[in-house]
Amino acid sequence: MGNSKIKRMLGLKVNTPPAGISPVRERRQMTLAEIMRQQMGVEQIEGGLRETLKCTMVGQIGRKADIIVDTNENSDAMNSLINCINNPAWKTQTECHWADGYPLNMHLYLALLQSIFDLKEETLMLDEVDELVELMKSTWPSLGINKAIHNVCLAWVLFQQYVITGQIEPDLLSATQAMVTEVSIDAKNGEKDSCYMKVLSRVMASMQGWVEKKLMQYHESFKGGSVYGMEAMLSLALTAGKIIEKDVPSGTANMSGNRMDDYIRTSMRSAFSKILENSLGVNRTMQMVIEEEQDSSTILTQVANATEQLAIFEKETYSPILRRWGSHPAPTTVAVMTLHNCFGIVLKQYLAKVTSLTNELVRVIRSAREMEKTLIDMAVEDSGKGIVKEMMLSDVESVVAGLLKNWIEERLRFGREFLIRTKETESWAPKSLTSERYASSGVELMKLVMVTMEEFLKIPVRARNEMVEELAEGLGTLIQDYTSLVASTYCSTKWSRIDPLTPLTDLITECTQESRLKRFFKKILIDDRNNSFHNTKGKITDMPTDGQNLRRTSRRTQRLYVRINTLYYIIDQLSAHDESLASFSNLKNVQSTTHAHLPNYRGVLAPFSHHFELALTAVQSATQQLSEAVADCLIFSDLHDIDDVAYTRNCPRLNTLKKNLSFLVYVLTERAQPLAVKEVMKASYDAFLLDLIEGSDRFITLPDHKTIEEEFKSLKSVFCTFVDGLIAEELVDKEAEVVEGIIELMSKSTERLIEEFSIAACKANRLGRLGAGLGSNKWELGVVPMSPANEKWNPPTACLCFIIHSEPNTILRVLCLRNDDVANQFLKMHF
Repeated sequence: MGNSKIKRMLGLKVNTPPAGISPVRERRQMTLAEIMRQQMGVEQIEGGLRETLKCTMVGQIGRKADIIVDTNENSDAMNSLINCINNPAWKTQTECHWADGYPLNMHLYLALLQSIFDLKEETLMLDEVDELVELMKSTWPSLGINKAIHNVCLAWVLFQQYVITGQIEPDLLSATQAMVTEVSIDAKNGEKDSCYMKVLSRVMASMQGWVEKKLMQYHESFKGGSVYGMEAMLSLALTAGKIIEKDVPSGTANMSGNRMDDYIRTSMRSAFSKILENSLGVNRTMQMVIEEEQDSSTILTQVANATEQLAIFEKETYSPILRRWGSHPAPTTVAVMTLHNCFGIVLKQYLAKVTSLTNELVRVIRSAREMEKTLIDMAVEDSGKGIVKEMMLSDVESVVAGLLKNWIEERLRFGREFLIRTKETESWAPKSLTSERYASSGVELMKLVMVTMEEFLKIPVRARNEMVEELAEGLGTLIQDYTSLVASTYCSTKWSRIDPLTPLTDLITECTQESRLKRFFKKILIDDRNNSFHNTKGKITDMPTDGQNLRRTSRRTQRLYVRINTLYYIIDQLSAHDESLASFSNLKNVQSTTHAHLPNYRGVLAPFSHHFELALTAVQSATQQLSEAVADCLIFSDLHDIDDVAYTRNCPRLNTLKKNLSFLVYVLTERAQPLAVKEVMKASYDAFLLDLIEGSDRFITLPDHKTIEEEFKSLKSVFCTFVDGLIAEELVDKEAEVVEGIIELMSKSTERLIEEFSIAACKANRLGRLGAGLGSNKWELGVVPMSPANEKWNPPTACLCFIIHSEPNTILRVLCLRNDDVANQFLKMHF
């Protein structure tokens, strides 16, 4: 009997006594009837029944028997009894026997089946179960039982035993599922008897209802990962549901994927509620915590972390079972979407009371985003990227986006207030020229930009591109306004290189008692006294101790150095900040190609994205303007009181220029030096050229050109050798071409100059050659193509930057400076 077929079919193990203890012999000596009688407790029942009947009979002594029970078939009492029991007994005919009603029959048969379990170990089935069941089959004709009904009853008994024993034996649940599988086969292939259908539907409905209550709370029902029973319950719920839905008439069970979704959603909501209860306290809501002004941000952060852990546990523990045994295609997705929605409701309650973007809110959002990222990654892994859009909390995003916009505007307002204070207080004097060679306002501005961007990038919201652009545009505008403030003295400081030259008529009539250089120096001195740029609020410290440097480099020039350094400091900072924004908006490797029109001195321009393009352009333009202003101040202002205009190798002017350049290189940052020195070189060449063609105090003779040539070579050598490496020699030579062309004109004889003037003038007016030649000395006034007073000789654009040695007006200017009889005679005869 130990080799039970029924137990093998149900997957139940054979009962084995403990080691050293032999099986009970008494049971083996008992007959099956005796075992059945013992299992059902018939002796106790018979004794109790006799006692009850005895008491009843004693109470009825003296009454007639027919009064006690009228068994006449046609009596009113019997008809009344039959009518009462027909419906409960599922009977329609008039015949009624004591064991002929199915509910009563089922209870009797279930009582028999209940005897298959050990009285001492209620979770164990007797090894004699096969023999006992065979004995029970003898009752089938009397009770109206067949194999199909027997299978239903056995399934119910197994299930009931699992429940009443505290659900401690999962083998009983597995055995129930095995029997329900057999029942499903019977229901599909057997006859649809009405009584059988009633028994089947009620048993299956009862099983399914109890199991579903467990599955609706599977986090509570199967704690700590003990999920073996969950597998059997899922299988049992699905099988029972399919039987009701497909094999029972008018069945209403719903075992589709939606039903499985209900299990997941309901259980996840309950688990999330448990998290809230643990964090908030019993019978408390998030709304209550917020209204009481408690630390709701900390609580919400804890909830976010606990929710993330719950999702991970769900994926690792329950989702595989739901997918395998519940046949759900994406259980993890349903679970994380439920958690996402639950947390979103709580987050909305929190955000409804928030009026600004605080540090506490940032912590909450950061925790929420970390949790959300985990949930989305899990959902994408489970069912693909299409699920992401469904997990967006649009309401929450809109609230946070509004707060972020307000935050950006507040930070930009701080920046605007800073600019107003800077305009009133900045002296452009650095604290030190050895370490901090830029204005403190520039450092504060970029610190404001850096802090704003760092805080912005730490805010874990889905900042749309327009938000990034809005921030970048606002910060860029602040930088542009500050740049305009830095370069605000450019117009009052720079000498315009396109100022009209002295009219030729003045040169010809010898109205050159005072050279243009000296006139300009007088003007610049007046401007120095009246210029508001000379702010005395700040003092330059840590200067070189060379007295000449301090005397020749004015405070105006020194503060221009500070302004230039400040702009290059901003360029360096902009590069890092723009890279951060580009990385944030997935443009890290994008390089803007719109800066090709800007000069690039020693890598001044790093690869930029589009965020700070306008600000960078403004700063770069300002560095160019201020570098030109530095050059003009250094050449035309700081050297104004040196009477010797010559550039001999050891002349005071050249030595002072070298000292000023040394101080420039010392003060300016390395990246600012090439552009500034280049502009100083160009200004030096312009000053030299202006002295030559604007009528210096000395009239030039033919032999003078050698001296002039040597002077200019000395000037060029300063930029080729003294500041070696800052300017390419090719650039030095290229910028010197105009001056060297004029010096070349001065090396020619007066007669040659007159002939070249004649040829150039005639070409300009498409006429023949003047006179009969160089040696004829026959110049007729009427043959001169135009008068020097004509606007073509002195157009409004006739300025220093348009001087070309081959043009007739340039040659004529050289003739005006030639101190010999031939030149004087030519000028007197023709002009």
